[in-house]
Amino acid sequence: MKDTLKTYKVGKLTVQKRRVDWNRLEETTALEVNDLYTKGKTGYANPEYTLLLDKDIPYTEIVRKAKTFQLLWIKRLRKQLGYRAVKHYVRDQTHINRQLLYTGVLVVNGEIKLSSADWGSP
Repeated sequence: MKDTLKTYKVGKLTVQKRRVDWNRLEETTALEVNDLYTKGKTGYANPEYTLLLDKDIPYTEIVRKAKTFQLLWIKRLRKQLGYRAVKHYVRDQTHINRQLLYTGVLVVNGEIKLSSADWGSP
């Protein structure tokens, strides 16, 4: 996306950090997930970060990296909006919007993992 602030590589992981558009949180994530899905890539996206992973990385490592960036995003969201405001806002969302806004979405070889509970533990 054009709003990428910084792209860097850590081993077999490419991280794209974006400027957060607080008015388009779900849409930003949805665009990134659609890109991963349609191109059959493996990665994770939330409103602030997109991770692109090589296909030869073990699944447990993919989950571990995704959870790390999920936690970074959740901390930022809570710091920006406040814990209670986030809790009330997220609770009122549909499952898919909650995932796009809050937990982020994991895509493995073009297959969308529906919730972080389905990811399995690393």
